[in-house]
Amino acid sequence: LFESNMVAHNAFAVVFLALTACSCHAGTTIDIRDGQVFTNNGTKPGPIVGVYASQLQKLVVDAMYEPVTPSTYENVSLVNSTVLRYLRLSGDYLSDVPLRLPSLFVLELVTRDGGVMTTLTQANNLTLDNVVRFDAAVVLNKTQYSAVVGGVINASRYPTPAGSRGFMSVSVVDAYHSVVRGVRAEASMDSAIGINGGHSNLVEGCDVGGSASRPSPGRCIWTLATEQAYVVNNAIHFCNAHALDFDAYTGTSVAHSNVCEHNREEGIFVEETAHNNVISNNTCRFNGNGIGVYSNAVGPVANNVFVGNTVTDNVGEGISAGGMGHNPTKTSLGNTFIANVAARNGIAAFNPMHGAVQNDYWVLNTNLPGTSSSPDWARIPTSNENVSMFQP
Repeated sequence: LFESNMVAHNAFAVVFLALTACSCHAGTTIDIRDGQVFTNNGTKPGPIVGVYASQLQKLVVDAMYEPVTPSTYENVSLVNSTVLRYLRLSGDYLSDVPLRLPSLFVLELVTRDGGVMTTLTQANNLTLDNVVRFDAAVVLNKTQYSAVVGGVINASRYPTPAGSRGFMSVSVVDAYHSVVRGVRAEASMDSAIGINGGHSNLVEGCDVGGSASRPSPGRCIWTLATEQAYVVNNAIHFCNAHALDFDAYTGTSVAHSNVCEHNREEGIFVEETAHNNVISNNTCRFNGNGIGVYSNAVGPVANNVFVGNTVTDNVGEGISAGGMGHNPTKTSLGNTFIANVAARNGIAAFNPMHGAVQNDYWVLNTNLPGTSSSPDWARIPTSNENVSMFQP
């Protein structure tokens, strides 16, 4: 009954849209409130398209916006409202399929009167079996200059079946110049927000993770095999895996001014072959460990810089670095730790040799005096052949 009603509704809406709407050009905004289109700058009621992601995809995103190709934007240096197309949603929407955005596109989940946020939540008929990695409620796949802004995207309404990866809230896959901004994101498995491939993608000002009573089972923010990923000014909390994870082949990326707290494992984890990244001015507190640098399956984890971070009240160590060893590549290689501050960590403030290390350098890192009985250093190597710590 649900499916037949939705099919009939979609058929009616397609005819109605064909009679009342034209394809949207650059600089156009479509407003949808509780599943109904409003035109003329949001003043004129139009067709009812529905509140399911499948309806939004078919009747709005695919039908009402003109396709774009790289030639549309290759000669444009200022990509703003004169070039972009906007879809503004207000109300509560249901994710029965991934909503896949095109290039030059901004999906805005509007905050309504009284501060009520627009929501996109898992639908009852969403299939969670055989989900591919990095599938999500909202997907930016091979897009350029697209964004998701605001609202609540909750991919954790239902438990993930055994053997399934579950859905993320937002994923950015082989995309370029994408922005995920100001989203409240929660997921039930791999990660809430994920970046895989591509370059120059930004996650900024998001609230990511679960709660004390219902933590997220996976990561909060995860980057994998990507360059120039920027993770900035996010609140990251109550995840049962590595909260902010710069995973294998993440390079020339930045994690800056994030607050990572109450996560079961590391607040920030830079691992495997992650290289040439900058981790700066983050606060990691009340986690299993504050910041971890480690090479396990592949490596080395190399030439990353950790500067000006604050790591406090973590169960284990504030910052640790190392690798599995047994293989020349599985090591922490040439990483630099500058002016990080620790306090009240359970085991030690800093562990400079948590496994295999080569040419790491620590300088002016401080364990605040009088704040903890745990030592400044978990271990001090007998020579500087592998690692050196300079505390003038």
